[in-house]
Amino acid sequence: MLNLINFHSINVDIEGEIAWVQAAATLGQLYYNIAEKSPIHAFPAGLGPPVGVGGHFSGGGFGSLMRKYGLSADNIIDARIVDANGKILDRRSMGEDLFWAIRGGGAASFGVVLSWKIKLVRVPSTVTVFTVTKTLEQGAIPLLHKWQYIAHKLPKDLAIMPGIAKINSTTQLSFTSLFLGKAEELLQIMQESFPELDLKREDCIETTWVRSTLYFFRLPYNGSLISLLDRIPIPRYSFKSVSDYVTKPIPKLALQELWRRTSEVDDLNIDFLPHGGRMSEIAESEIPYPHREGNIYFISYEVDWEKQGESIKNIEWMRNLYKYMSPYVSKQPRRAYLNYRDLDLGQNRIDGSASYEEAKIWGVKYFNSNFDRLVKVKSKVDPSNFFSNEQSIPSRNTGSALKSRSEYRVTLDQDSINVDIEGEIAWVQAAATLGQLYYNIVEKSPIHAFPAGLGPPVGVGGHFRGGGFGSLMRKYGLSADNIIDARIVDANGKILDRRSMGEDLFWAIRGGGAASFGVVLSWKIKLVRVPSTVTVFTVTKTLEQGAIPLLHKWQYIAPKLPKDLAIMPRIAKINSTRQLSFTSLFLGKVEELLQIMQESFPELDLKREDCIETTWVRSTLYFFRLPYNGSLSSLLDRIPIPRYPFKSVSDYVTEPIPKSALQELWRRTSEVDLPYISFIPYGGRMSEISKSKIPYPHREGNIYFISYEVDWIKEGESTKNIEWMRSLDKYMTPYVSKQPRRAYLNYRDLDLGQNKIDGSASYEEAKIWGIRDDSLKVHEDRRFAVNQGTLSYDCKPDKNGGHDYEGLSCTSNQKLPFVILDLINFQAIKVDVEDETAWVQSGVTLGQLYYKIEEKSSIHGFPAGIGTSVGFGGHFSGGGYGALMRKYGLVADNIVDAQIVNAKGEILDRRSMGEDLFWAIRGGGGSSFGVVLSWKIKLVRVPPTVTVFTVSKTLEQGAISLIHKWQYIAHKLPKDLMLISWLVKRNSTMQVSFLSMFLGKPKELLQIMQDSFPELLLLH
Repeated sequence: MLNLINFHSINVDIEGEIAWVQAAATLGQLYYNIAEKSPIHAFPAGLGPPVGVGGHFSGGGFGSLMRKYGLSADNIIDARIVDANGKILDRRSMGEDLFWAIRGGGAASFGVVLSWKIKLVRVPSTVTVFTVTKTLEQGAIPLLHKWQYIAHKLPKDLAIMPGIAKINSTTQLSFTSLFLGKAEELLQIMQESFPELDLKREDCIETTWVRSTLYFFRLPYNGSLISLLDRIPIPRYSFKSVSDYVTKPIPKLALQELWRRTSEVDDLNIDFLPHGGRMSEIAESEIPYPHREGNIYFISYEVDWEKQGESIKNIEWMRNLYKYMSPYVSKQPRRAYLNYRDLDLGQNRIDGSASYEEAKIWGVKYFNSNFDRLVKVKSKVDPSNFFSNEQSIPSRNTGSALKSRSEYRVTLDQDSINVDIEGEIAWVQAAATLGQLYYNIVEKSPIHAFPAGLGPPVGVGGHFRGGGFGSLMRKYGLSADNIIDARIVDANGKILDRRSMGEDLFWAIRGGGAASFGVVLSWKIKLVRVPSTVTVFTVTKTLEQGAIPLLHKWQYIAPKLPKDLAIMPRIAKINSTRQLSFTSLFLGKVEELLQIMQESFPELDLKREDCIETTWVRSTLYFFRLPYNGSLSSLLDRIPIPRYPFKSVSDYVTEPIPKSALQELWRRTSEVDLPYISFIPYGGRMSEISKSKIPYPHREGNIYFISYEVDWIKEGESTKNIEWMRSLDKYMTPYVSKQPRRAYLNYRDLDLGQNKIDGSASYEEAKIWGIRDDSLKVHEDRRFAVNQGTLSYDCKPDKNGGHDYEGLSCTSNQKLPFVILDLINFQAIKVDVEDETAWVQSGVTLGQLYYKIEEKSSIHGFPAGIGTSVGFGGHFSGGGYGALMRKYGLVADNIVDAQIVNAKGEILDRRSMGEDLFWAIRGGGGSSFGVVLSWKIKLVRVPPTVTVFTVSKTLEQGAISLIHKWQYIAHKLPKDLMLISWLVKRNSTMQVSFLSMFLGKPKELLQIMQDSFPELLLLH
């Protein structure tokens, strides 16, 4: 079972009057999101906000707007579905037959729908609703009888929906209605068409369309719209439901008998839904739902029961009622609605198999003549009946589900890209290419880019998950460094985003090879800024023109150049001649580049005529050896340059390779026909990002990366070329990284080791090739222990915040004495405002730190706690919450160095302790690893004026409603606003206090609060 519970995003485009809705969203979420954008747009769907859109849409989708606009399925214009072959398809790639079938034919027979694209409809700003209730004695039967004659003929803007229900043992008939207009116009129509109902002005409520959805679900129509977001439906018990279509009015006597039979059970609902209007205009074959012209209304019958042992009684009652109604409803066939699935009509075998003849018994009831077309589609797209259930559409090709579900594989044919330039982000599906991404970005902005590879046909999926090199990496890091969310199908079939997968899995898939963890469907990326003009050049040298000295010099300067400049040499054989090409991207104009090159690398003798000024996106054409001034549409070409068999390996270099070794490397390239050796410079942003930020660990200390590749065309040359590569790899060992010798995942090399053929592997086996860096180790013992003679002292904090009193955070496992190291006299603080840093000793309190910062600057702060007496040491080592965390993260996120006494008594700083230990003490509890003496912190900027407030409410003043609303908006507010809710008891009275800090002035804050949280009634 594929659990889509986390697939509930909704993207509403009011200007285009469309929306993309993921399959696990509810109708209430959809209505809420539409209303957020527009009061005059809606979508024709059901009356139950907690109903999921997935099944509702795929079966048709009744609702109060169906007479005006048809079913939900009539207003679907695209979809994304995973088919029986694991391919993710949209309307274009699935074809019109399958797209037809999933809109009303029960999509679960054909695949797994991930999302729907819907067409929004217009509604007036004011609509009118009413409910008029009648008992038998008040003329319920004559009114229902009359309703049959007029309901389907009324204006499309009016839907009157009667329902028989038992309320406190009394059977009653309620006429509930939606009119797309004002009350006065409705009263005029009712007086002319249905005066018997005696509708009065006081029966009517004028409201908005979205609030009518609350009204029909029996929620306060003038209450908070937040209740639409509640995914939990009203509690339900056991029930049995069936459905009918009526083509001519039912006689009064039959309605009276229907009414009488309601007395035989305790809890029932019989609902009547009028057709006519738009429902009669749409052809029976337009979508699989066939019940159109000729049907005057629909009936659903439902009986509920709570007590055990009542099932047989109630089910038999329903079956008898259904039999009784036969003469009065549709015939040949007697029709039914798929979304009120009734297994009494017939079902497939237990194993999911079915013959056409067996399935047709119930299939024509749901789909009439459309059933045959559904079978035809099923036979084409799922011939082995992989998607099957009790009433799934059968395939004519086979009677059973032949494909093992354990063999189900997802092929990512989905390549959509959604660029949000205002937010500087994009969602990119995994089968998109880099070229498609670049093209889509430049369509929206010439000054935005993304740091990824040089090959436009490369797929983003594998490129991102392994790290993702590119020409912008010295400026912005790897592709994986700029991923901020993802959607992945995990081993349990659940589709997860960053929030639901958790930070560990999200960390792992960005550079750790996502294929080890699941199937990534899409990535959310952070776009970066580039200038409108960039400069590229290629300078080529042979051995005789000084290639080796130039390459040797390049090693010393390339990692130290400005971040805006990346020079990437490459050794290749062109027409049997070996040459070294220096290809470069500079984020700026040519004159500035020439000045840098003259100062840093004059030996290359770069000239103005070597350089080309262009745009960033055209530089991607240039690097792929396409005409840089040609059509950008070539970026969309998914077909790579023809490739032959090849072998590639990779290395990282930590210190310059001697000239003699480079000369031997050059010489060895003469031994094969098609060698390629590329050098990618590090430094810049690559050296600033910590080794553990993502699984890709090759950061500071590496000066460049080398990829070696050999290609061959002729058969029989594999052994020769592979052995050449292995020999070269062995030769380079003394000159590259060691302990371990490092490699890049995206240049996967099976010579390093591999799992067994069946995919299994032990940790020890996999560690040979999988280890990322064992040269920096934290002491394996998780205690900080001191041995003195025969006495063992063990201090184990139960919690890592700075909120404990002396001694209460330490316990002894063996009832031994324990040590508390008192750092009370470690209180020095040194603030450097110019550098925007400070050194703070561990005995300092937060209040002392804040005081010292304020002494030096009124526009600097630090994102730490709100308790000024809290000790700095524990607060920092556990993470450190504070009022600035939404703007600047935790305390631990802003620590740039530390001094610690380790288990050996050594005093270490960041450099000498190494990145692993430095990573561990910032949020992992410093006392587990040593005694932190002091911390170096990064100060942050704050405006000279900030605004704070506290608003307190009791239960009677709406505390619960406010804190419920707060949950939906607090995390979406601007980063400059921190709004904390605090439940506390004051003088025996429970109250909730909303405490806030805003990095700005009151006027701006009041506007934000009015827009986002008006219910709090914040006043100046």
